[in-house]
Amino acid sequence: MKVLILTSLHPGRVGEDVQGAYRRLNVFIEAIAKVAGQVEIIYFVHPDYPSVKDSAAFSREQSEFWQVPIKASLLPLRRYTERRWWHRIFAPLVYSYSYVPFWYGGKAQVNALKERLLCQYDMIFVHRLPCMCAVFQLRGCRLPPVAFDIDDVEHRLAIRSALGCHSWFSKSVSLLKVIAIFRAERKAGRLSERLFVCSGYDRHHLQQLGFGNRVVTAPNAIFVPSPCPPFFAGQTVLFLGFLPYPPNSEAAERLVSIIWPLVLRKCPRAQLIIAGKSPENVPSYRLTPKNVEFTGLVGDLDKLYRRTRLVCCPMSNGGGTRLKLIEAAAYGKAMVSTSIGVEGLSFSDGTEILIRDDDIGIAEACVRLLNDDDLCARLGEAARTKAKSLYARPVIRDRIASELRAMLRQARSASSEHSGRSYCRADYRS
Repeated sequence: MKVLILTSLHPGRVGEDVQGAYRRLNVFIEAIAKVAGQVEIIYFVHPDYPSVKDSAAFSREQSEFWQVPIKASLLPLRRYTERRWWHRIFAPLVYSYSYVPFWYGGKAQVNALKERLLCQYDMIFVHRLPCMCAVFQLRGCRLPPVAFDIDDVEHRLAIRSALGCHSWFSKSVSLLKVIAIFRAERKAGRLSERLFVCSGYDRHHLQQLGFGNRVVTAPNAIFVPSPCPPFFAGQTVLFLGFLPYPPNSEAAERLVSIIWPLVLRKCPRAQLIIAGKSPENVPSYRLTPKNVEFTGLVGDLDKLYRRTRLVCCPMSNGGGTRLKLIEAAAYGKAMVSTSIGVEGLSFSDGTEILIRDDDIGIAEACVRLLNDDDLCARLGEAARTKAKSLYARPVIRDRIASELRAMLRQARSASSEHSGRSYCRADYRS
């Protein structure tokens, strides 16, 4: 059995690409490998991305990165200079750049995919919405069953971003982008036999919008460390995230510049760690704020969490579920988060986490946990128990594999009734 994976992530590098998108895709790749004997992956990359000279060596490198035997190749996107006049005028007003079919669905990209489909794959797995723009252009082709990981519900994220715009013009243009993104999501939902989301919250949201029972919850997953690190009695607060991602850098800046001074008034010896790649994306990084350490990319998470008392996640934007909170729970750490930060997760306020949305409330919750060992330990232990039961990586991987097997069985059953499956089926036409 052969499976083709399409992703807009650049090829992974061992020890560098550890952010949530790669870790989530890795769980799906492991699940696919349990179902299929051959796994191939196509990376959609920038046109100037270095070409692969030795395809066998490249596949070995990617197999090492994903820890699964895999055949890998690159597919460059169209160049910016290839735009026509209508792309220049209308696309910036209506589409977010990731969803313009121009970038992923050009003639070269479509022909390359059509050529690959001659290999007769048993399934196509599409990672995130941008890659679907290439699949949309395969009109008239007979496709194998398509599984799609939407990951974040992009239109909801775009709505939050639009409502945060200050000018009416920016807000109006951003809301037009929301329409384009939602239409792309609907097309993807109609084409997919399985549409995976991060949480039951996202699943319920999409089902209310008419996406049907093909929507399946596949939570972000983590390895639960054993044994649990000992309780840290020091006064160290941690924020961990991929800082080039704007919602993360905005949350880190909010924590450093607004919340942290409030904490220091009550706990002058407290220390704040901002960990994650590219800390220069946080404006306060250049100001050397008091009692704040920017670590950059951390290679040893066990060591980092051993010196952490609690984790603070003051997110006010973004979508999906926070891998950083699931991971902190697995390490038995007390957590403080906003409602958006904990959205889609099953941690209960006051039992496994403290949820506060205003700056003063977040600061007071941090101070409380810095001064109360019993509460800190109790929340951390309860959160770890919840993480082990709901977010353990082997459990999520096997659940995904089970869904994929069921999808393939349904496809084989349907194929016995129909001679072929055409992309231009009636229920897909928008």
